[in-house]
Amino acid sequence: MEESVFGLVSLVIGAGGGAGLVGFYLEKRVWPRRLARMEKQVQERVIQTVTAHYAMGLKRVIPDVIDQFRQVVEELEQGILGLMDRLEQLSTDAAQRARETKTRFLISSQDQSQSGAWEEQEVNLEDCGERLDTFVQEVNKSSHLALDIANVVKDVESSTKAIAPILEEIEFLADQTRLLALNAAIEAARAGEHGRGFAVVAEEVTKLANRSGIAATNIKEIVTGAVTSVGRAIVDLDNLGSVDMSGVMKAKHKVTELTQTVAEKNRQLRMMVMEVNERAETLAREITDVLMTMQFQDLTKQKILKLITRLESLIPELEQRSSSAEPLELPKLAG
Repeated sequence: MEESVFGLVSLVIGAGGGAGLVGFYLEKRVWPRRLARMEKQVQERVIQTVTAHYAMGLKRVIPDVIDQFRQVVEELEQGILGLMDRLEQLSTDAAQRARETKTRFLISSQDQSQSGAWEEQEVNLEDCGERLDTFVQEVNKSSHLALDIANVVKDVESSTKAIAPILEEIEFLADQTRLLALNAAIEAARAGEHGRGFAVVAEEVTKLANRSGIAATNIKEIVTGAVTSVGRAIVDLDNLGSVDMSGVMKAKHKVTELTQTVAEKNRQLRMMVMEVNERAETLAREITDVLMTMQFQDLTKQKILKLITRLESLIPELEQRSSSAEPLELPKLAG
């Protein structure tokens, strides 16, 4: 095709057409096609470079976000499992001691006619008091454990909040990119017909910046929800420690009063022992209710795991986009 063109040009020049016809032909046929190819190549290179730039930026940020969420899940799961094990043990001990107290009371009531029945009852109650002291110590340890877990969860909350500045940086990059795209669109408008390709590039860059801003906003909302859930977990742990200690201390106080008055009235002994039994059973039920409540914390973990899966699914695509980055070179007009 080009040989035919140059043959035609030579014929025109030989015939005396002059350089005017050659310039007219180049301006109307050759240069527009080459300019169109150049605009298309520049558009493809710019979009590819900008996409790879954003992909590399997000690829560096997403692993840090995933690590932070994994740490949240791991520490929250370990703390809840440890607390649930301790509460299950306390519930079992409370139920067992309630049964032992009731059994000993029935045995001592049947043996009142025998010699030394009062002394045996007193010994049994003293043993019950010692067991309850041990139980109080275990509950105290559980309370300290709950406080330690609350501190760990607070550290997790601080780590999760640290993700917010990273997301703000992504939003800042998106805003700056939109500004650059606007400037490019203005310059393309000034260039007139030859700036259409750059206007398309500016529009694509603006779309990419908007998508990046939306993604950062969505991640920020999810992180905010996780921080809120962790805050509720901290409140629940604090409340759990205070409720457990108050209930156990009341039960211990009642048993102490019962031991001091056992030698005076058998009727008071019956009422107080039954009250201790009832309180122990109530405490066991309360601990069981707390265990059921703690199981709902697993929902928060599942939400975070789903978020991790969604973020991990983006990594291969980001790696593919970032690896396609090439130096941006303007194509030569001739050739």
